[in-house]
Amino acid sequence: MLDYLHSPNFLYYVLGAGALRKIMARKNKYRVDEVLRSLSKKHDCRINGTDILVLNGKSKKKPKQHDLGNGSWGKIDYLVNYCGYRQYFVSEF
Repeated sequence: MLDYLHSPNFLYYVLGAGALRKIMARKNKYRVDEVLRSLSKKHDCRINGTDILVLNGKSKKKPKQHDLGNGSWGKIDYLVNYCGYRQYFVSEF
C-alpha cells in the first residue's frame, strides 16, 4: 500500500489522523549558469548577453539542426519568463 510513498515525483505530508495528502513536487529546479551552459551546446540557439537567438530555419546557408527538444524549450522559457532574457527568431547568426 505504501509503495507510492517512495516515488520521486511526489511529496507527501502527514495530516491529522494519519491521512496522507500528496502534492506534486516541482520537477526541475533550474540554475541560470547550468541552463546557459546546456543551451550553449545547442546548434540552433545562441546567447548574446541577455538575448537568446533561435534559428527559424529560413536560411539556405545555415540549415536548422533540429536539436532543441522539450527540455531545451523549457530552459529557454525559464530564462525568458523568470530571468529577464529576450528571445528572438533569426534566419542566421
